[in-house]
Amino acid sequence: VSLRMEAEFKTFIKERQRRSRAAGESLLSNPSISLCLFRALPPLMRQVVLRLLHMEDLNCKVYAFWHRGLSKEALGRDATLRDIELSLSPLIEFGIATIRQDTESRNLILDQEFRRTYTQILVEGLHLPFKATGVVSRSEAFQKQMRAAAIKNWWRIHYRLLHHSIRYNHQDEFRLSEELTQMLISARLIAAGTKELTSEGFQFILNSYDHQLNFILSRYVDFLSKKGFSESKLIGYICTFSLLDSTQEYSYEGVDDPALERIVTDFTEIGLLTQSVAHSKKFYISPFISHFIYERSSGKIEINLRILVETNFRMYASTSGSLDDEFATVLFSEFANILSIINRRFFVCSLTKDSCEKAFRKRISGKQIVLFLNSYIHPVVREKSAEAAKVKYTLHDDSESVAKQMLASNPLLVSDDNFIPENIIQQILLWEEDYNRKR
Repeated sequence: VSLRMEAEFKTFIKERQRRSRAAGESLLSNPSISLCLFRALPPLMRQVVLRLLHMEDLNCKVYAFWHRGLSKEALGRDATLRDIELSLSPLIEFGIATIRQDTESRNLILDQEFRRTYTQILVEGLHLPFKATGVVSRSEAFQKQMRAAAIKNWWRIHYRLLHHSIRYNHQDEFRLSEELTQMLISARLIAAGTKELTSEGFQFILNSYDHQLNFILSRYVDFLSKKGFSESKLIGYICTFSLLDSTQEYSYEGVDDPALERIVTDFTEIGLLTQSVAHSKKFYISPFISHFIYERSSGKIEINLRILVETNFRMYASTSGSLDDEFATVLFSEFANILSIINRRFFVCSLTKDSCEKAFRKRISGKQIVLFLNSYIHPVVREKSAEAAKVKYTLHDDSESVAKQMLASNPLLVSDDNFIPENIIQQILLWEEDYNRKR
């Protein structure tokens, strides 16, 4: 499996290191965080770190010569010393190493806290705050059951975001705890008073699972750290989970750690961990949590929607799975009128000025609506070229000047990733402009 450091994880760590030097050092002093940072580095940077563990520093000119020998394709032989130093940016950005300017040379120096922590890992191994029970479940049926349970619990967040208008029969099954609901409010995904979906919440739904996971974990750490929990300990637990085997059962029986107990309870609720027995202290790691740091070729959670949009403002959508059709009903009602639902799988909707204004009142923008429609466009349409999928139209005289300005300035209308008829996009943007003008 190909591993790489996720952009969201980079941002996650850098944001906390920028807050204070002490915060950055506390992260590097946590073995799990240091190990995750090391494993997510490019292969050449790992070699640099391992060399620096056995020497005081590394002269940049020596490194440049060494780099040319190992990576002729990445940097040509005419690369300057500065170009080669830029290749060290992953180490510099996260404080793993620094470049010190002496009178005669520039030397790469490993951070002392990281050196101490990583040396300890190499000598003693990674000490877990909980223990493996020895129970291993590798059967395909069990893994499939685990995956289904994780997806089902992750849906709690989506249903909570749309709770104000939900009409489904699984309210107890998908109920989110008050503490996690408050976390969603602090993340501005739902409004504090009405608890209705916000513009940020709608954008969250549009994002991929990887981005959703990184966003939730980042806000979760911020939320609990304000309640007195150690930030580095929380991130350390998350990194530890991401490193472990999802087929192995773990237990924290006999461990007196409020932070661990809290994070296991909350993560079980949203599908990042799965308890062997309800309300027990034994659990399995969900494979989805590895997306916090690493990109996997499988394990994505997506909404199974297929959408077609016609030039007459009719929208047709099909779903698969009982969760998806209930979710789609609520989600479509945010910006469209649902005319009929056939066999709980096929939706016929219309886009109107009034239906879109419902979204505008919640600060859901026209661009977000168009992005949603494009994100779940039917595969048959997506296979066509963007130009073939666009439908030509004739502008009304009274809107021609405004529409031409939009064509010139709005990338939605000319993007290769757009499969929505141009007249639909323009009309949604015109409705939004008219709504903002009347406010």
